[in-house]
Amino acid sequence: MIPQHNLKKNSQNLFWTTHSLFEPLYGSTADTNTRATEREIEKSGIFPGYLKEAQVTDYLGRLAKKLVLFSVVNKQKVKRHLVLFAQLKKIDNKQSILLLHDGRLRRRWAFLENDSLIDDLKKCLQILVAQEQRNITLIPSGEVVKWLCEISKDAGSSILESFDEFKLDAPFEIYQSFIDDISRSTLYSL
Repeated sequence: MIPQHNLKKNSQNLFWTTHSLFEPLYGSTADTNTRATEREIEKSGIFPGYLKEAQVTDYLGRLAKKLVLFSVVNKQKVKRHLVLFAQLKKIDNKQSILLLHDGRLRRRWAFLENDSLIDDLKKCLQILVAQEQRNITLIPSGEVVKWLCEISKDAGSSILESFDEFKLDAPFEIYQSFIDDISRSTLYSL
């Protein structure tokens, strides 16, 4: 059983990690124990597998533009931004998991309610920036791209959230559908 946090309550540790899961259960966070826990999580099939840059897709299942994606990731690493890959997996009709992982395959996950998905996602992004205390570049894949595009349209930029001097952005230019949408809106505005 994976512990959950209710977004309706003011929870300090909204995002779970392997360490935060393991420590209350076993009272230790030794590297070998953490790796064993990570293997058990993998075997359980609760979460989708780790994304590689070449596997990132938009919400229609089309692959991201590889060269643009590699360029964005390398540029953000040089700037020392935290690059997180994001996926959304529906558990049932009521709940989904927002799963994030970085280049070192460290997982973070949060539970979202499907009936208020976009609001829960916004709250997650706010808490993520506040918890990490650094600039974050989020590389979404699959269905979560659609929801983050909605948040981006509401915000009016690719910067989805900010906390103090830290920002969270998503490089939507890696998706062909984003380029197509921009082209259509530019044509219609002429």
